[in-house]
Amino acid sequence: MNKFLLSIALILFTFMSHAQVVKLSGPRVGGTIVTPGATSFFIQGGDFPSNNNWGENYEAWEQSSSFITQYGWQLETKFIDSEDVAGLVEWVFLVGGMEKGLFLPSVSSLFGMRTKSGVEAAFGPNVSLSGVAMVLAVGVTIKTGNLNIPINLSFVPGKASTNEQGAYSEYNNQTGEITNYPAKVIDYNTGSRISLTMGFNLAQ
Repeated sequence: MNKFLLSIALILFTFMSHAQVVKLSGPRVGGTIVTPGATSFFIQGGDFPSNNNWGENYEAWEQSSSFITQYGWQLETKFIDSEDVAGLVEWVFLVGGMEKGLFLPSVSSLFGMRTKSGVEAAFGPNVSLSGVAMVLAVGVTIKTGNLNIPINLSFVPGKASTNEQGAYSEYNNQTGEITNYPAKVIDYNTGSRISLTMGFNLAQ
């Protein structure tokens, strides 16, 4: 995955413009690939991990990834503002899966740097229905006249976790027998998220 992100970063460098460091708050649209895991299972119609017999079909979601569209908004503030580089704090609010009838919100708070050529890199916490994780992002801004088009690639690694289901008993009314089921623990991964988004912003 590190080689993949490095390759994308090198490709983005080829699109560098020579504008001053700009503020790129504005709308964001894009898509996310969710690697096999509990999140992908939910997107495909399954349930999130719970204590109610979850995990019976784990073999299916362990081998299946998903794709969702994203729509949202980015806010940012400069804490360093020089001619060549800017230090940024970015807030990215996204909602995914609406094309599938889902509402999957996520919020990222990113600390990063952007050069006057439009290349940037950032990292920070991400909060979603999958829980709290770190997000890494790289990007470039393409300038066309007075229009800035920021393009960003981000990666949120999956998180390993366990689902604990307590022991329980079932009574058969017909036979009068009681069947005892022991407690079990299911290990799972939430699945990683790889997102590509772009926005639109007038030169400031």
